[in-house]
Amino acid sequence: MQTEDIGGIAPAHNFSVARARRELPNRSSVGGLFVNRIATGRQARADDYNRTYAVDGRWGIGENAMVQGFIGRTETPGRRGRDHALNVSGNYSSESWRLITGYQENGEDFNPEVGFVRRTGGFRKYDLGINNTSRPDGFLMFQELTPHMSFTRFWNFDGVMETSFLHLHFVGEFEDSSSTGAWYDVKSEQVFRTFSISGIPVAPGRYDFSETNYSFRYNRSAPISFGVSTTVGGLFGGDIVTVRPSVRLRYNETLNLSLSYSRNDIDLPAGSTITNLTSARIGYNLSPRVFLQGLMQHNDSAGLWSSNLRFGWLRDANTGLFLVYNDIEGISDYVPVGAGRSLLLKFSYLLNVLN
Repeated sequence: MQTEDIGGIAPAHNFSVARARRELPNRSSVGGLFVNRIATGRQARADDYNRTYAVDGRWGIGENAMVQGFIGRTETPGRRGRDHALNVSGNYSSESWRLITGYQENGEDFNPEVGFVRRTGGFRKYDLGINNTSRPDGFLMFQELTPHMSFTRFWNFDGVMETSFLHLHFVGEFEDSSSTGAWYDVKSEQVFRTFSISGIPVAPGRYDFSETNYSFRYNRSAPISFGVSTTVGGLFGGDIVTVRPSVRLRYNETLNLSLSYSRNDIDLPAGSTITNLTSARIGYNLSPRVFLQGLMQHNDSAGLWSSNLRFGWLRDANTGLFLVYNDIEGISDYVPVGAGRSLLLKFSYLLNVLN
């Protein structure tokens, strides 16, 4: 992909992505990835580039187990620290149980500019998850029960725990497709620099808190269904109460419309605020392979309206033609970061070059 320059402001850029993968027996595979961004044209500097290299693989063990992972690095002029990333994980899946565990490590200078990193600064992460699915016979009209738990912890390269998250969750589905759930989370966060939540500052320090959620959704197979979710708990030395009602309308398998509203009542040591997020989604299937989807949101905390329209014409393995329109606008006279409109056209085709 080639972009044009903006005179006196930004040079033109060339973007390249190459991916190769070889399928092996029993769900196994090996592969590699190369990503390149380089400035081009008269305004380009010689050191204005970024590259990512990675290899990955997975190994299927029997019918239920798998081990997978990747290792990669980036090349960015001026960055001389740890520029690697690696991940290894294993999972076991049967009819009733699913177990997963993994380890990930990102260097502080791992910098894939064509893409994104969810957590910067370098970290080591361990996670564990256990999920059970059962179908009780006549127990309180439940058709399926899905209790599960997960644990995730992040450390920096100095050995300091940055984030810890324990999630305990029960989900039950009734015979009419209604469902109910409850979860309890225990969180710890080490804050190194002051940041803000909806304009309210959170001071550096160690924060330990928990929260509880209850949810119910009525008959998702019905033409009209509704749900509500309520979360009560702590938040960085204060409290938060979140309420999320929603309603969904469907017409056969052709048309789906959903409306949702989320209200957060936040009370922190440095102040209080209330935030509101309203969302509307629509999906229209012209055929099993041709669809039109839309999303519109109003976020008073960020001060913006956003909308997204997507047209898709699918081929094999989720390849095909996609047309996407995005629009982000501020409320009143406010102009948010990233405001503007974009129109994207994408076409992908799957080739088997080794057969």
